[in-house]
Amino acid sequence: MIPSKLRAYNYRNGEWETVNRWSLIKMSQVEYDKFKELYFPLYLKKSKESYKLTFNRGQKTFRFYPGELPDDKKGSSGLTISHQIAQEVISDLRILNLKLTDKRFKPYKKVDIEIEADQIFEEFRTTANDNKYVVDLLIVFSKPESLALKWNRVLILEVFVTNDVREKKIIDFEKKGVLLAEVVIGSKLKVKKGASEVTEKEEAELRQIMTHAFKKQIFGDLLIDTTSTKYLENATINELETKVSSLEGKIKNLQGQMYEMEKEYAQKDKLIRKLHSGMKRAELQVKENEMKGKKLQTEIEKWENKSKFQRFMDLLRK
Repeated sequence: MIPSKLRAYNYRNGEWETVNRWSLIKMSQVEYDKFKELYFPLYLKKSKESYKLTFNRGQKTFRFYPGELPDDKKGSSGLTISHQIAQEVISDLRILNLKLTDKRFKPYKKVDIEIEADQIFEEFRTTANDNKYVVDLLIVFSKPESLALKWNRVLILEVFVTNDVREKKIIDFEKKGVLLAEVVIGSKLKVKKGASEVTEKEEAELRQIMTHAFKKQIFGDLLIDTTSTKYLENATINELETKVSSLEGKIKNLQGQMYEMEKEYAQKDKLIRKLHSGMKRAELQVKENEMKGKKLQTEIEKWENKSKFQRFMDLLRK
């Protein structure tokens, strides 16, 4: 069964517009023939370089033009309503709150990621390890800057409803160094009916529920985590800068200690000089006292050597 799409894009009057399948279903045959004559082919994405689509009124879906079907879609059983609406809803978001389970290593850990998307591409054609692939959603983002640098601004989301991502695809994209995650659609968001069986109301309700759920949080599994060379270089630079900053802090601390030691040394030196000065004065005083003592001793000896009469005469002279 050829993959079907629920919406397409038309280029009219210099602008792109979304073509709703229900508006085409409700058209009379005359109106539909006129629309088809004027505005076909339609496009998968807002680009004339994208895959071309036509519309099958019987199956109520857009189909790929013959020769436009992507290689990895050939022989596919087609995408479910839940898968397609999930793609549409996520592609219309700009803030993505992802809660992913990293199952690459045990024990499993939760990874919370919030990114602000610059552009989101549906059904993006790319290559990995020389193999061609079409990914469900390719997200280009620049915020937060740290994650944008780490993952080269690119995140690939695959929507898991019935078939998980093939191991070969994971290996090829891991070699390419691209972050890859798988959005898991829970049982409450799964619709078992085909596109032609779902009513417009059921589709609108599912889209509304998914929009409400995905705006809050998108649950899934982290299949590939990667780190860019630039991020590793920056991490090394940051680590060196941290070490330099730490050394500068230690040097500044040592300089402070040296300043305090020099200040303390200056105070001690001043005290020592003051003590030396006091000691010199004390020494001079001692010498002076010794000289006075010697002089007094000499005078005493002279006095003792005099007769009583001479001593008496000396006292009278004074």
